[in-house]
Amino acid sequence: MKTYEIALICLAFLLISFFNKAEAQSLNKLDFDQIAVKKNTGTTTGSKYCPGGTSSSLVAALGKPMSITTEYSEIDEVDMTVYNYNGAKFYFIEGYGHGFNITSNNYHIVTNSTLDSEDSLKNYYKVGDPVSKVQANYPDSYNSRDKNRIFFRLYQKETKQNEEQTNQKALVTDLDDVLLFVYKDGTITGIYF
Repeated sequence: MKTYEIALICLAFLLISFFNKAEAQSLNKLDFDQIAVKKNTGTTTGSKYCPGGTSSSLVAALGKPMSITTEYSEIDEVDMTVYNYNGAKFYFIEGYGHGFNITSNNYHIVTNSTLDSEDSLKNYYKVGDPVSKVQANYPDSYNSRDKNRIFFRLYQKETKQNEEQTNQKALVTDLDDVLLFVYKDGTITGIYF
């Protein structure tokens, strides 16, 4: 059994135990379609990769990976293609993003990729950031943290038009996936999806 598979199984059990414990606690919810990963250039400009995107969109945003490997996912019971970057791994099943691990400050995770504000890096997080930044922007998830982990629930919007095509209604679906920030001594040490 590979280290990745063991880690995923452990993470699954931790998530299950956390959500059972946190049923009454609230977590901040993030729009899955507004989450993105980009190279850490110190600015908000540049290409971004959206989780669930294709491997070609990943390469367009982050450049050529150091290596591409294949790993078996015991959870999904399929082979995954893994794009290995310096401090990050991106997992693909059948050509589409299935998850990532970021363990260096070479990349930002963007939690609201369309927000423009005076503080343009407000929703940009990287390994090495103080966990207080998460506390300031997402107090519900921060206050529900558990064992040096901060969880975010994810949702996705789908716009449907009624039969007359006059009114649009956004349907919100809670996803089973979570975004996870791991920290130690007040500093973010990993970001996982």
